[in-house]
This record gives sequence, structure tokens and C-alpha cells, in this order.
Amino acid sequence: MTQHIVRCATPADEQDIERFLAHHAPTSMFLRSNLAAHGLDGSTADTATKMIICIAEEQLIAVFGISNSGFLLAQNPQLVTPPAQLRQAWFGRQVLGMTGVAAQVTSVLETLGLQHAPMALDRDEPLYHMDLGQLAGPFADLRAPRPTDHEMLCSWFTDYARDTGLLGDDADALADAKKRAARAIEQEKLRIMELDGVPVAMIDFNAQVADIVQVGGVFVPRNLRKNGYGGQVIAAHLAQARDRGINRAILFAANRAAARAYEAIGFRHIGAYRVALFEGDVSIPLTS
Repeated sequence: MTQHIVRCATPADEQDIERFLAHHAPTSMFLRSNLAAHGLDGSTADTATKMIICIAEEQLIAVFGISNSGFLLAQNPQLVTPPAQLRQAWFGRQVLGMTGVAAQVTSVLETLGLQHAPMALDRDEPLYHMDLGQLAGPFADLRAPRPTDHEMLCSWFTDYARDTGLLGDDADALADAKKRAARAIEQEKLRIMELDGVPVAMIDFNAQVADIVQVGGVFVPRNLRKNGYGGQVIAAHLAQARDRGINRAILFAANRAAARAYEAIGFRHIGAYRVALFEGDVSIPLTS
């Protein structure tokens, strides 16, 4: 029987973890981008992630993580049983949810005693991949958000949360939207598409590492949908990324209408990605 070595990852493991995750890039974007942005030095940033690794025959075979904000992550392609050390290391931590390959998410939640925790959202979403060499123009013009966009972005982020089911309570959705709008204006990473001077869509990347990006935050106001703006804003933003040396893109679709827009510009369905978000205050118990 192969003996597994399980331990907390340290900064000395960063290169080995990145190499391992790069072999499973489509389902490792959050782990990789968090690692690239914050390392394993104990950053206090929300997306900084503590990791526990599993080694067999001197080879890294699984990575399990929890971000400071409380999101669980994993890359466990061999579906080894998640080690009990996860629970011992993380018990008492408040958790918001988990995303990843469906079977991997299930096994981690069971190990942590969270399989029966109430869920605000729990679904498998189709996962898509695209080689950006397939993009064909012409492309729409995009701009960074401005301070004068704050009220509009609050409205858009609130509707986005409602559309995707990420926040069920309107008060929570509005509070989160205000934070996201302020952050979008400050960071200037989000992009807005205009038509005749009128904003019609927004887009952002929720993860980026090496030559690959993960698309997130695509939104078109409800009264402007079914005009192709979603596909146009995605294609334009990816074209800009391609000009910076990005070669590939990943995304997961919240609904069939979104999936059709992605397929129309060249995205290919490659699997599924589970999004599980807890309802209320949920913490990792020490015992079941």
C-alpha cells in the first residue's frame, strides 16, 4: 500500500504546487491565482489561501486549500480520500462555500463534516475552455469604470447576484454590490462596453495566472439582453488579454443562455464545475 505524506504547505512548496496545478489548469484557476498573488507566507488578504498537500512516492498528488475569506478549494485528480488532517487543521473556521470538480467537492465536504450543511446555492455548471487564437474580430471598444459609474455598478452587481443566486437576501446583495462597485472603480480591472455612449455590459476576470484567465462577472442589464452584448463584451475583453500574451480562457456558465453566448464565440464544453455556497453561518466542526 502506498503511504501518503500529508502536511501543511510552506513557501518552499510553492513551485512544486504550481507545477502540479498547471497540469490541471481548467479546474485549478482559483488555487493558482491565489498562490501567485499571495504565496504561502501568511498574507491576510481575503484570497490568500492556506494549503495542505498530499505526497505519494515523492510526488505531489493532491492540494487542499482554504482562503482567508472562507472558501474551500481542492485539486485531487486521483480522488484520494481527503486526509483527516484537514478537519484537525481547520476546525472552527467559518466557511462560505466551495468550488471545484464535483466529486472532489463532495469528498472534501464529507471529510469536513459539511455534507449536510444548509446550502444557498449548490449546482454543477458547465465548464468551458477556449484557445484565444480562435478569436475573430472586429471587437467592441471597452473602457475602465469611472467614479460616475458607481450607482450604475451597484445596480448591476445587485442584479448579477440575484441572477446567479450567489446572494439570496436583497439587503446582503446590495451591501455586497456597493463594496464590489467601489473596488471595481479603485482597481480599474473590470471593463464596461458602451453602445453610442450608453453602457450595455460589463466583464471581469476572476482569476489570472501565467497565460490563462478565468472569465467572471459577465453582466448585461435585463432590458438589454438577447442583443448579443454578452458575447461581444467577452470577445473584446479576451482580445485585449490576448494582446498581453494570454493564450487560453476558462469559464463556467450559470445558465443555458450564457452557455450559448460562450459557444457562439468559440468556447468548448470540457466538463462540469460545482459551485456550493452555504446558507447562514457555517463552521467546520471538530467531530460530526
